[in-house]
Amino acid sequence: MVKLIVIADDFTGALDTAVQFASEGANTKVVVDSNYQLSQINEDVEVLVINAESRHLPYEEAYLVVHRIVEQAVSLGIPNIFKKTDSALRGNIGSELAAVVDASKKTVLHFIPAFPQMRRTTKNGVHFIDGVPVHESVFGKDPFEPVKKSVVADIIREQSEVNLINVFESSDKASVKDPTILIYDAGAESKLSEIVDGLYIENQTLLIAGCAGLASVLSKKLSFRNAGVKQPIICSRLLVVCGSVNPITIAQLDYAEKNGFKRVHLETEQRMMDNYLDTDGSSKAVKALMDIFSQNDRCILDSQDPTGGLADKKYISDNNLSINDVRMKISTNIGKIIKRLLQEGLDSAIMITGGDTLMGFINQTDIKEITPIEDVVSGTVLFTIDFEGRTVQILSKSGGFGNEKLLITLAERMFANRKEIAHAR
Repeated sequence: MVKLIVIADDFTGALDTAVQFASEGANTKVVVDSNYQLSQINEDVEVLVINAESRHLPYEEAYLVVHRIVEQAVSLGIPNIFKKTDSALRGNIGSELAAVVDASKKTVLHFIPAFPQMRRTTKNGVHFIDGVPVHESVFGKDPFEPVKKSVVADIIREQSEVNLINVFESSDKASVKDPTILIYDAGAESKLSEIVDGLYIENQTLLIAGCAGLASVLSKKLSFRNAGVKQPIICSRLLVVCGSVNPITIAQLDYAEKNGFKRVHLETEQRMMDNYLDTDGSSKAVKALMDIFSQNDRCILDSQDPTGGLADKKYISDNNLSINDVRMKISTNIGKIIKRLLQEGLDSAIMITGGDTLMGFINQTDIKEITPIEDVVSGTVLFTIDFEGRTVQILSKSGGFGNEKLLITLAERMFANRKEIAHAR
């Protein structure tokens, strides 16, 4: 029986949250289709995570997608509803939270946006990234979806007229009668635990919103059938596929290259040309990639323009492409290239950075459900997919997560049990 449904606005967010519950032994499934009928889910599933894929939708459409999912959850009697939000407050925060309140017909939604474990905190209603107001951080400079405000209530009000209360201003929560979103401060994981302890009551409905840090705390409050059961990670190769332009990710790639990773840059046409893999020369290019990846156990396939943007700018201008055209073409083409590499026999765990890139790959397959395994490094999720008759390990990471040594740390942890592979062979 489903104890909890999580609704995320992008794929990496769905995975970041799902793995918190899977790590605690919950039978957890992630569904990649926002139109999925919840009544189809296997009765053994305890936590169901839906990728609404709504971050880039117009806010009115995002509202309808989330509203429809929550309506189904309520009709099926799912007791706990968790709206996963981006830890940098990107996307349709206001409209999606409003949709949860409206569709659930409950009086209060508790919104705790902080992720202290990743140095994303909320103080006096202002959201911070590494101590900097979010609109002044790298997320305020995002070329696709810059965050323009740092006051949480102001961000919500851009898309919603639901009543808002900052808990730090008013402790009189019991008097709330109209549909209301309560906004909580949090500067440490202990504060998240304190909030959840005060909100969660077994067998009572809970309407809550926040990011993966909140999910980590909530997962320890729920009881699951297989709590404590954990399988070792076994991996012999790691390929990092970068589709993110976030400077944090770029710094991670640079550091990894200086410390043993083999780095290959995709050319502009490989990333942006429609049906590139049908062109003359593409088979030779794929074979060259396969040769490199078979000779190196840790590699990077990078979508950054190695000419410093000159080649990309010319191609974009010559083909009259918009920013959204570029984003969609890159994510689609990289997804097709990953699929082709797997079909050619690539034997590697694949880390895909950036939610658009990850979804670009999933969209090239017939995959509808995936199984989260473990949060290998904070913010980096391992899951498995069934791809053309074999199980493939995939890792995902949001672009803005982690320090510059993350890929080195990740490789060490993924390779920790390589001796078991050699022994098995």
